[in-house]
Amino acid sequence: MTVRNVRTGRGLNPRSSQRRLRLLSLFAAAPFLAAAGLPLHTALERSIPDANSVLEMATDRIVLDFTTPVDAALSRITVRGPGGTPVETGPVEYTEAGEDQIRVVFASPTAPGPYQVDWQALAPDGHVVTGTFVFLVSAPAQAQPAPGGGAGAPGAGQTEVAGSPQTDPVAAEPALSRTMDVGTRWLQLIGAALFLGIAGIRFDVLRVLGRAGALPEVRTRIRGGIWRFGWFATFLLLVALPLRLWNQTVALGGELDTSQLSHLLFQTGWGAGWWLHLTVLVLGTIGLTLASPRGLGERGWGIFAGAAVLLPLVPALQGHAWGAEGGRALAATSLYFHVAGAGLWLGGLILLVAVGMPAVRATPPAPEELGDEPSVLPTLARLVNAFSRLALLSVALVLLTGAINAWMNVGTIGNLLGSAYGRTLLLKLAVVAGALMLGFYNWRKVRPALAKRPDPGALRIPATVEAALGIGVLLVTAFLVSTAAP
Repeated sequence: MTVRNVRTGRGLNPRSSQRRLRLLSLFAAAPFLAAAGLPLHTALERSIPDANSVLEMATDRIVLDFTTPVDAALSRITVRGPGGTPVETGPVEYTEAGEDQIRVVFASPTAPGPYQVDWQALAPDGHVVTGTFVFLVSAPAQAQPAPGGGAGAPGAGQTEVAGSPQTDPVAAEPALSRTMDVGTRWLQLIGAALFLGIAGIRFDVLRVLGRAGALPEVRTRIRGGIWRFGWFATFLLLVALPLRLWNQTVALGGELDTSQLSHLLFQTGWGAGWWLHLTVLVLGTIGLTLASPRGLGERGWGIFAGAAVLLPLVPALQGHAWGAEGGRALAATSLYFHVAGAGLWLGGLILLVAVGMPAVRATPPAPEELGDEPSVLPTLARLVNAFSRLALLSVALVLLTGAINAWMNVGTIGNLLGSAYGRTLLLKLAVVAGALMLGFYNWRKVRPALAKRPDPGALRIPATVEAALGIGVLLVTAFLVSTAAP
């Protein structure tokens, strides 16, 4: 007897799904073929005085001109004069040119000698970019302010001299701080993936299993398992919340006063993401408290699902997408759906291995599932089919949005191969490719075999390795999002 899909009444046909996946994969590559990358990220365009220049007259200010707006309240410009003596300056402020240009004004014009300028600026995406340059004042004279306070032509009496070009901004963090930042982001990503995977299992996979007539005992065990994992995911996000704030203050110099901390939390996109993270935690806790591991408390599960819907907005507000001046709407939308798709796939996969398969093994099969020619699909096959449906859609979404994100963040092959961000992205793509290859093997070989011989051992090892690669993807992603884009 032919095993049929009890939900649709039709024989299993993976070919149509495979064709759709190929079409979506080709569509995902369209952004690369359509246009070149956009200049979206914060970099120092020029300064007054220029790097390595010789001034024939004194100056009374430093002006920095960036490719995007920066946050003057959380930026710093420090100047040291001859002999390393600190130069007294006023506060960092915007110029008349707008929020992409900041300056400091000296208490008195510069004396002859060499000067070193160290600066840091908070970019819209939450990354702290830094740089250093030097200039030389050759003779004392009356200070000549930069024309209009802007960074146009070099100031009067300024001459370019040979030397290395001005330092490009980089995320210059101590090794311990960078490790803490990556580790915190990894915890946050794992928690987010589990959060989204739980919502997908609860509101998609379990409903498909119910319509397919799967054993109620299996569904009850799965509900209990994802409820417990919901508390674990909430704990991970709770641990990450204060650590993210601590890491950000360290990146800003670790000496924020009350007004600067308030500015960070209430007047930046990064701060909006932090408060949204807290909101997700509160809603998730309320939802899980009202929900039940046996499937009751539907209102609680609905609140939890609402928190999961909000969760992908957090990295959109605190990551590279928010620095995409002129393309922020596209970048943030693409990143939102990228995080959502990755969470549904990777989080759901972890739960399939950690909750779904043990629930099937712990439940005796129904009588109609036994025998040489069963009349319905075995429970394990139904579970894998239900998750495969969700995983295929999620992977297609990840491929499409991942292509858009890479196009916007990298832009050129040179940036892909010649920057730390690009090389980390290549590593992520390699690990994702490994996970996808295993997933394809499970979908094409293991899943159909389960309909005839429901042996959990045939799926356990490849699914577990795929889930481990998924956790590895999240680790590389943590490195990626903590790295300044080129």
